Amino acid sequence: SFRDVPVELAARYAAAGDARNSYDLVTYLHAQLVARGLLDVYTQLEQPVTPVLCEMQLAGLSLDRRVLLQIGSEFEDAAQSVRASLKEIGFDGNPNADAQVARFLYEQLGLPALVTTAKQGRGSVALPVLRKLLLLRGSHEGVARWSRAIELFMEWSDVDKNLSTFLVPWLTSHVRTVYAELKQTRV
Repeated sequence: SFRDVPVELAARYAAAGDARNSYDLVTYLHAQLVARGLLDVYTQLEQPVTPVLCEMQLAGLSLDRRVLLQIGSEFEDAAQSVRASLKEIGFDGNPNADAQVARFLYEQLGLPALVTTAKQGRGSVALPVLRKLLLLRGSHEGVARWSRAIELFMEWSDVDKNLSTFLVPWLTSHVRTVYAELKQTRV
């Protein structure tokens, strides 16, 4: 491994190889930024923000439990509202149980199953499939009539994911500071 290489040889490698490769990369990336008209974005936005993001990453992000509790309460209210709306349109099941949701949408309401699941062979309730179903609103009578049901299940998915993934874990843990890896996005 590189750990076993004598220091003098490793230093020559780093000076000759890594330094040269880095220099070549800077030249190449600069040309790419110029060619794409993004040099100003890099120099005016990316470079000034990078030290700030670095400090934030090292210091961590403090969690304000009062704010988290307030947001959690709002999402709990939203979840109860969606459950009540689902009940109003005739769904008495568990909105997290895909089989129950599929039975309601495809058997009770008679919506077309655009995609079937491999294991159970029932209509899929995955979000991309529900979005496609909504696109049929203008051409399929059942979808037009029951589009609110589809929208409610999509809303449930969003509310439940936010609660179970982003809010409840932080509210039930003793963590007060989050150390995140702040990555830049690709343009």
